[in-house]
Amino acid sequence: MPEGPDRMSALDAFFFYTEEDGRNHMHVGGFALADGTAPSAEEVAKALAPKIARIPRYTQLARPAPLHVNRPEWVPAPDFDITEHVRTVTAPEPGHDGLCRVVGDLISVQLDRARPLWEVVVIDGISDGPSDDQFAIFWKIHHSMVDGVSGTQLLTILFDDSPDGPTTELPPLPAGADVAPRSRLRSTTDAVTGLGKEAVGRVRSLRPSTVTKAARVGAAGLALTRRNLMPDLRSPLTGPIGPTRSFDFCAIPFADVKTVRGAFGGTVNDVVLTIVLDGFRELLESRGLEVKGKHLRLMNPVALRERDAEGRPLGDGTMETKASALMPRLPLDVDDPVTRLEFVRGHLAELKQTAQADAVSAMNEIQAVLPGTLNAIYLRASSAMPQRSLQTTVTNVHGPTIPLYLLGRPLRRIANYAPPFPVGARSSITVYSYNGELVFGITTDRESLPDVDRIAAGIQRSMDELLERAAVLNT
Repeated sequence: MPEGPDRMSALDAFFFYTEEDGRNHMHVGGFALADGTAPSAEEVAKALAPKIARIPRYTQLARPAPLHVNRPEWVPAPDFDITEHVRTVTAPEPGHDGLCRVVGDLISVQLDRARPLWEVVVIDGISDGPSDDQFAIFWKIHHSMVDGVSGTQLLTILFDDSPDGPTTELPPLPAGADVAPRSRLRSTTDAVTGLGKEAVGRVRSLRPSTVTKAARVGAAGLALTRRNLMPDLRSPLTGPIGPTRSFDFCAIPFADVKTVRGAFGGTVNDVVLTIVLDGFRELLESRGLEVKGKHLRLMNPVALRERDAEGRPLGDGTMETKASALMPRLPLDVDDPVTRLEFVRGHLAELKQTAQADAVSAMNEIQAVLPGTLNAIYLRASSAMPQRSLQTTVTNVHGPTIPLYLLGRPLRRIANYAPPFPVGARSSITVYSYNGELVFGITTDRESLPDVDRIAAGIQRSMDELLERAAVLNT
């Protein structure tokens, strides 16, 4: 157990404070389509209970520091009851549209801060016919608890790697801890007296490389302002949002992505951003809007974790968010799909050379050294500051590389979702790999961007065009 209060990181505290406006819901999650009859909520809770007990964060409450003099801390939840976190809902209609509607509705409700910040929902009623037994299992977790990598780790713990149950040992139960609640006075005293000690400790632990990176922050910041962050005030992709969300998804076989890469080069992320770009072009053109001279300014998170031999980020046993970002500016008026891919590939390579992600990381590390009070004030202020520059977020997450099961039922497809970047973006896209396909989970503000299906259609059409060009090249 850590010494002293178990406080959120600066980035996680930003996510926590952001949703206090009641509109920017900062939970992440997803759903899995599974074959078979839907289990009851009681069956799912019973299956998850011994696994959840091995992940302390999922039995803890997020408690803000008194007077916000420091970042929120994690404390044990008294009388934790897993059945309060698992329930069943029925889709309003069967099939794809019914599933997307219920997922959008579930995303639109903030997690209850009086309980640990997660829930699991069994979605029944999505089968198209009596012989097509299928259900979905949905999960929602506050972003202050996980990032994409640790969220993937969670799936491999919560679900089984065999229809007969887990074949690997569960993580050991955590050692017992003193769970006696502290008084408000004691919490305030701990928050205040810990400021100096925490600041000294963070300065000592600051990596030498961060100091070097800090010298590049100014130049990178100027580049961001000049090239990426000039706001487009007339774009429907940014502006105030409401509390409700729309959701849609489309699936691309991973073999198709490999075919395109083999024909034209680039990375999986290059292909992903290329077809996403066309998805937003489809949305804008379907509304009769001009795309000539327009750009899509997006945030492309980068996992700050060790990677395996194939470049996939690895987990380190922690649940907190560990990520930086690139912020490309991509043209919406390039008609030829191959030319689009070439531009995206070259632009991302250029951004990586400018150490843009390193600069963002350095700013996060330096910010974490601020005394708790200043840090809390800064985080709360920045989470409430509107922006019109970043129009969407595109996150590419590597999912489990093995088949997963729930109570013997195979999980055939997994889709993820993430909140629009606060405060001002109205959409986000999370690309998740599992079972030989990439699933594009698209989340939008229901009031301003209800036509989320246009983005999904544009992504699919763009991929079809690239495959056709690859086939011509290979003949």
